[in-house]
Amino acid sequence: MTSDTSDSRESGRSGATIEELYINQFETLVAFVRSKYGDGPPLPEDVAQHAFTQLIERDTVDDIGSLPGFLWRTAINFAIAQNRKQAVLNKRASDVAEHFFPEGSNKDNPERVYLGKADIEFVMRVISKMPSTRRRAFLLNRVDGMSHRHIAVELGLSRPTVTKHIAKAAAEIEAALMGE
Repeated sequence: MTSDTSDSRESGRSGATIEELYINQFETLVAFVRSKYGDGPPLPEDVAQHAFTQLIERDTVDDIGSLPGFLWRTAINFAIAQNRKQAVLNKRASDVAEHFFPEGSNKDNPERVYLGKADIEFVMRVISKMPSTRRRAFLLNRVDGMSHRHIAVELGLSRPTVTKHIAKAAAEIEAALMGE
């Protein structure tokens, strides 16, 4: 086994190199992801590439019983996680649209557009006045779609603390909108 490049590492028990695994599995993996999860987002090619990246970035592949199995499970898990994240972002976009453009309102009405922009500016002022940790946690969650767990790691806080910051930020915004 050579160690000049990561592509030349042996792929565990099968003896195939990662490069050979890529040649033999990439297109099949892309086709599977496309058939199961559609054309994206995420793009099936990106899902397959992510799985191979996870494999290549490992220090060793000796502890993996089946490299194709590892790739497929990694790809499936990544596709599921990305689809969940996209669903959360879509829900938030829908909630915002519903708030600023309720059913039956004319979205192209110049007055409605002006009022919507004023509401957004007002909310941004409220957010800007929050303590930095609360503001950052709220924006990472509501704008970037990060989970409370990932925000906790990012900010070096416990998950319950992140949850409290986000809830307080949402309550502050709601109270400010109600009092406006």
